[in-house]
Amino acid sequence: MPASTGTTTSLEAILSILDGAHDFKTIEQKCFALGMALAAKIFENVLMCLDEELARTRPRTLRNKGSSERTIQTVFGEVTIKRRRYREEIREDGKLKKGRYRYLLDETLGLPQEERISPGLTEALVEGAVEEPFRQVVERRQEAGLPTPSHTTVHNLTRKLGEMVSREQEEQRRAVFEYAQELPGEKKEVACLFLEADGTMVHLQREEQKLSEVKIGISYEGWERRSPGSKEYTLVNPMVNCGVFSDSDAFWETTAARLSRRYDLDHSTYMVLSSDGAGWIDGARDYFDGIQKQLDRFHLYRSIRSAFGPEESSRLIGLLGRGDVRAFMDTMEASIGDGKTREERVKRRAVFNFCKGHEGELVDYRLREEQPPPGIVLRGMGAIEPYVDKVIANRMKKRGMRWTLAGADAMARLRALDANGELHAYASRRITWQVRTDAKVVARVKERVLEDPGGWLRKAVPALYGPHRNRPWVRAIRELLSGKEAMV
Repeated sequence: MPASTGTTTSLEAILSILDGAHDFKTIEQKCFALGMALAAKIFENVLMCLDEELARTRPRTLRNKGSSERTIQTVFGEVTIKRRRYREEIREDGKLKKGRYRYLLDETLGLPQEERISPGLTEALVEGAVEEPFRQVVERRQEAGLPTPSHTTVHNLTRKLGEMVSREQEEQRRAVFEYAQELPGEKKEVACLFLEADGTMVHLQREEQKLSEVKIGISYEGWERRSPGSKEYTLVNPMVNCGVFSDSDAFWETTAARLSRRYDLDHSTYMVLSSDGAGWIDGARDYFDGIQKQLDRFHLYRSIRSAFGPEESSRLIGLLGRGDVRAFMDTMEASIGDGKTREERVKRRAVFNFCKGHEGELVDYRLREEQPPPGIVLRGMGAIEPYVDKVIANRMKKRGMRWTLAGADAMARLRALDANGELHAYASRRITWQVRTDAKVVARVKERVLEDPGGWLRKAVPALYGPHRNRPWVRAIRELLSGKEAMV
């Protein structure tokens, strides 16, 4: 909102909060809108004072070339900043040399030239867009009376941050696997580490292919009770990695690089990988020495039940549950011919061939000769399916959503950060404008304002100095703004 007097900051607007208010929510919304307008007004005038002080203390070589405005959308609404423009002018050998134009206020506040959305608002928009569709983010914020740019802007901001994550993870991958560098991190020692991996297809737009696979992996240290005495268990320190990767190596190298920051994975760490048997997942063996592989029970049992029917599948699953792979394979092979139709027999043969190709992965890790270290809570693996739904499908596959390859990768990386509880901290670090204020300049601004706080407030918020200036609630706002303890 411009610094000029507006109805949203006038006393009449403040008094009008009860006009036409049929419920308490309406009053809340009006007060909230006025509060944001007041914050914008004060912010504009604080920056105006700072710009004046920068003008007063600027180097002599900077010539004032007038002023111009720029508008920034912030968490409390649109703010218009009017600041002075300067140009370096130096006289050498009788000739006047002119440099580039500069805005000292922009430089002090760290304002990027093309940015029009503040870091705080950007962060709020991106965090919302990671959870729900871009248009829905805009609609929800508008309903709540919050500052909101277009859904296209929300989309662009979200993709920009997601691409930043992708680039950083790619740099980490290359640092480890191309330049043999060790990444800094916690380097925690753990006795066991469990990995699961899967993939799911998302629809594409403006690409040569119609579908692309988002690969997802989770790692965790084991299980613990959700609360003391609870029958439910939860994963210990789960970490998600997902994205659209060029190949299996890119996925596993990125996963290994990220794990190398959190863990010190030496040869004594017991590692298990559970998967549906997809070919690209086999690449894990190249990056984790001695890792044991097992087929995910959910996918395996579903295939067996679909092909062999309830009675026969129950017998097969029972054999597998006892770790008797030989009897399991022999019984399955003998049952192929029992299929009533050719289609059923073909289906049974396909499941048998799949199991034969993954015979070493059929037995649950808990039934194997090589056991995890003692004292570890051991439970069946199979946590990946809920993560596929929660991290990818819910945001990227439903309601007819379509993505470009880069857009799908960007969103998947952000979804992983969100699942890991890292999104807010990451966004705060990466979406920032570094303010470079001189302590002496700030002190002088404070001195000037405090010399005549009433005059400054009259300029900043004219509504507080109208005919109702002595009302208790008006005095309370005025005292709050001047730093005094308000008593109503």
